[in-house]
Amino acid sequence: MQGEAKMIKTMTLRVETPLNRTLHILLPPDVPDGPLEVVLVIVAAAPVMTPRPSLAGHWQAYFPADFDLERALHDLRHEWEKDQSCTIG
Repeated sequence: MQGEAKMIKTMTLRVETPLNRTLHILLPPDVPDGPLEVVLVIVAAAPVMTPRPSLAGHWQAYFPADFDLERALHDLRHEWEKDQSCTIG
């Protein structure tokens, strides 16, 4: 075996864990027949995060179509900040 190039192939697969915890992997055609050393690294896949709709967007359906809820919330926050600054200062 001395002088022979060692084949190293990296594959990344996303799989669903079956109830019996058995994986069957079809190897690519360029993987040679015979003994192989296989290294398995198991990493929990991060869940796909779906963006949450804004709170204002959630409540928008409860207001008339021409009502600017984002603007109303902005103005309300601004009024609270003014009230807080008057109370503190």
